[in-house]
Amino acid sequence: MSNVHTLKDIKNRGHWLGSAYEQELEKKLRTAIDFNFEITNFNEKLQAEISEYSEREEDIGNKISQLNASSTKSNRSNLRLKH
Repeated sequence: MSNVHTLKDIKNRGHWLGSAYEQELEKKLRTAIDFNFEITNFNEKLQAEISEYSEREEDIGNKISQLNASSTKSNRSNLRLKH
């Protein structure tokens, strides 16, 4: 059994792989798991950035509303002074 290899699975128990096909499947599975992990991390970073931009957008919207309210109040005062 010189072609049989032992790899560790996720729970750290030995896993016997007896054929090149099984070894290739194991390799592809590990690659897919690693890729999914990278996608998950990237998604979390994107969600954090989106949240940050949403907060900035909300702050800008609030400032615009305050400026509009202040401008409206100022315009009303100017109209009263003219009459």
